[in-house]
Amino acid sequence: MSDEYRLEYNPDWDRCFSKFSRSMQEHILKKIQKLMQPLAHRHLKHGVSYFVEEVGGNMILFQIDENEKIKTIRFAGDHKQYGKWIRENA
Repeated sequence: MSDEYRLEYNPDWDRCFSKFSRSMQEHILKKIQKLMQPLAHRHLKHGVSYFVEEVGGNMILFQIDENEKIKTIRFAGDHKQYGKWIRENA
């Protein structure tokens, strides 16, 4: 049995991500692939089911289903876009 997580993506997760340069997209995707590992992650804030990873000033927001071993990517974008996403979705 593997300790790795399966990655899933929210349908509009890449709305902001798609506006990045190709090199930044590759950098973020490498970080997303690392999310498959069973690492400790920082909660967005207490009581909220989102976790956040930073990548060169940009943010990846995701949720974890420990029972199914799934991490669902909800958002990837810069700090300003992240703030807007949180106000609209959290």
